[in-house]
Amino acid sequence: MDVLAPTAMNMANTDPDPGTRAARRVAGQAVERRTPPTGIGWVPGSLWQHRELIAQMARREVAGRYRGSVAGLAWSFFNPLLMLGVYTFVFSVVFQVRWDTAPASRADFAMVIFAG
Repeated sequence: MDVLAPTAMNMANTDPDPGTRAARRVAGQAVERRTPPTGIGWVPGSLWQHRELIAQMARREVAGRYRGSVAGLAWSFFNPLLMLGVYTFVFSVVFQVRWDTAPASRADFAMVIFAG
């Protein structure tokens, strides 16, 4: 009898993947049921243990995101600066927004906008 073939006993089993369990038992490996970790204390250890994988995935994400753009990674730096310049111009020149404690220069005004 082939243990990986779907049988009536395997189909009646409530295990979501009975073929895998049967294959593990045949290979002599014990089926291990682990309880999920509780609390937050396991997170730093897990991050440190998988740091190379996390770094590789982060590099791939950044490279994939900016692969087709002309400016590449620099665009992620220049885009917020460009938006800050636009907001500063619109609110300080076009709308002439002022507060009671108005900043003395446009650079101070830009820092107020940037800080929120």
